[in-house]
Amino acid sequence: MTKPKNFVKKEIHHRIKNNLQVISSLLELECENLLSGDLEREKVIEAFRESNNRIISMSIIHEELYNSKDMETINFASYLKELTDDLFKSYKVGSSDIQLLLDVDDIFFEMDNAIPLGSLSMNSFLIH
Repeated sequence: MTKPKNFVKKEIHHRIKNNLQVISSLLELECENLLSGDLEREKVIEAFRESNNRIISMSIIHEELYNSKDMETINFASYLKELTDDLFKSYKVGSSDIQLLLDVDDIFFEMDNAIPLGSLSMNSFLIH
């Protein structure tokens, strides 16, 4: 493996580790939030669903990076399509009368922008 590819691979692994730490922190905050209030079954289920969706969001970004030609940029349109499909499945929206028509041109982001934008911002935006 050449040095630039090896560097990119190490960088991706470093970012994955950081993202796993973010997930861990978010789960800890969610746990504290649930324990500070009344533990209604629906709130617990929703908290787990949102946490799971954040993990899926991050895994899709890393998959897009892995499948990209340069392992440094992702096609954000492709990412959004994957993310919305998974969110619809998670919330069981696809079987109802609600449908999403996503008309997005190809746009490419470097991983420095794609990871925070996709992992937290887009996931929250699409859910709420």
